Amino acid sequence: AVVSTQSTGSAGQLKFADNDVIEGLIALISEDHSAKVKTAAIEALADIGVVTDNITSQLVWSAQYQQESEVRSAACLVLAMLGIRREEVVNVLRDRLTADAESTVKRASTQALQMLGLKPEKDASLILAIKDAVKKL
Repeated sequence: AVVSTQSTGSAGQLKFADNDVIEGLIALISEDHSAKVKTAAIEALADIGVVTDNITSQLVWSAQYQQESEVRSAACLVLAMLGIRREEVVNVLRDRLTADAESTVKRASTQALQMLGLKPEKDASLILAIKDAVKKL
């Protein structure tokens, strides 16, 4: 894990925008068992500074579904660092304010929304959907 963490940091610091390097980082994020390695790979993507659909998809997925809160937090922040303001990204960041149990993720999503120049509002559509589901119980 230490070698993987150091390698991901080196890739980001050297600004490798090579597709193989980016794909390797994405693979680490989705397949590695270490939260430190996943977080380092996410941060390396921020350092590289390239935005692709594959990178965006992986970061959105990670912000929502990664088990470790530090990985979800890093994904939220890197989405903002890369300046990705797509509707799905904004929705996921707002969703984290409502649906994530970890305060660190909520803080990261708040900061990410502010970095994107947006108000950290909770996702109203998600709140309404939850209220409707509760009424049906």
